[in-house]
Amino acid sequence: MKILITCGYNQSKHTILLINRLIKDGINIKKVLIVRTLNFKRIKYYYHWLSPEVFYHKVRDRIFGSMNFISNSIESEYVLNDLKNENVYHKTVTSICNANNISYTFVNDLNSKKKFHKFPTYDLGIYCGGGILGNNFLSNFKIGVLNCHAGKLPNVRGMNSSEWSLFLGLPIINTVHFIVRKIDMGPIIYQREIDISNCKSLNDIRGIAVCKLVEDLINAIKLVIKDDYELIEQSLEDGLQYFNMHSIIKNIITKNFFAK
Repeated sequence: MKILITCGYNQSKHTILLINRLIKDGINIKKVLIVRTLNFKRIKYYYHWLSPEVFYHKVRDRIFGSMNFISNSIESEYVLNDLKNENVYHKTVTSICNANNISYTFVNDLNSKKKFHKFPTYDLGIYCGGGILGNNFLSNFKIGVLNCHAGKLPNVRGMNSSEWSLFLGLPIINTVHFIVRKIDMGPIIYQREIDISNCKSLNDIRGIAVCKLVEDLINAIKLVIKDDYELIEQSLEDGLQYFNMHSIIKNIITKNFFAK
């Protein structure tokens, strides 16, 4: 099976973890597409959708993270611990690709017609970041492109899904689904509830969810390879799309769920 992985930036730790575990499981990766750290389209997207505080941190991390002198957040410590426990010391996606003879290409935009007509058709895509996908990208895959959404679909679509799940009184559930043009509307292949009983902050929840995201993607990939899965279709009216949560609401959640 020809598998392609997208990557939102070259220092993506969860992409490195995913690649390492796929290699260990004997799953062949044909190609990795790495979106360049910053370009006008990405900055415009961040500015439009994110709060000023989150926008600042995103841009800062993309610039300085590539130079390895940004301190690790609580959220990223979970993935870093998994990498350390598995003796993975690659700092970049290109590094682990070079060490394992995996082909990779840098792109400014995953949806570029000019870029994609040079690539062959793949069987399965794995989304690890890189922006909203259009038909130019999705049409290159015989089976489809898998994404793991850190929320219960179809109930909670969109951004900050873990936070909105807490706000709505829903369990934290990772959902693996095939990507379609409408955000988080693709058919569901796999779901798992995440245990957050030991979490002390929203960052803890997000960090654990990212680690479990890697596990859940691999579980779904194996189901696809074995052709042993049933899809659950979604309807628009089954849930709502949520957007970036305001810090005031996050503070309310923190007080209600994590207060001593």
